[in-house]
Amino acid sequence: MTVKRLIIDPADFDLSRAEPELMAMNADIIALQRSRPSPWSAPITAVRQARAEGRGVFPAAPIDPDATTTEIRGRSGHPIAVRILRPAGQAARGTFLHFHGGGWVWGTAAENDPFLRRIADQTGLAVASVDYRLAPEFPFPNGPEDCEDAALALIAGDIADAHGPLPTGYLATGGESAGAHLAVLTLIRLRDGHGVTPFAAANLNAGCYDLSLSPSVRRFGSERLVLNT
Repeated sequence: MTVKRLIIDPADFDLSRAEPELMAMNADIIALQRSRPSPWSAPITAVRQARAEGRGVFPAAPIDPDATTTEIRGRSGHPIAVRILRPAGQAARGTFLHFHGGGWVWGTAAENDPFLRRIADQTGLAVASVDYRLAPEFPFPNGPEDCEDAALALIAGDIADAHGPLPTGYLATGGESAGAHLAVLTLIRLRDGHGVTPFAAANLNAGCYDLSLSPSVRRFGSERLVLNT
């Protein structure tokens, strides 16, 4: 494995260098968020339903007609749904194991179909998106355990669709926000708990990795700047 040092230039985060179109879009989204009640002020089941119906900040994503859903069994025997999208017009050369975002409390694999379709078609990887158990009904460590179990099932060739087991010749993982956090946890669990490092890449978008309330988090303030931090 080749390890490359990543050097981050703080100047890259200077908002004056951001595209005006992006800044305008962020401002519109932040204004829309301000006009709506906090999602934490409503029952979590109501928020999930609203998101599923497209009544949140973002509209409901279209469902991919070629996506399928299978199930594996978690460590306690419970079912874990896995949504599969294979690249169109080509044999998959490997698999991207995906974990959706949603603050560990909402979100589904199916709501990411358009994004995951692009990943599948542009990379040639099959995509397996995990519907892990959500809090508060299933508190920690249930969600991370489901993600770990899905990774182990993939490695063992136990995630399959009508075309057969998902290929494991090249493995990548990733997710967005809470999903990126769960992807990192899964990599650590595989390494520390099973002594394996089978994933060659991790695509981590807007992840939250330090849940210990660092000084920057404590100084965050009350403004909802989810897309502008």
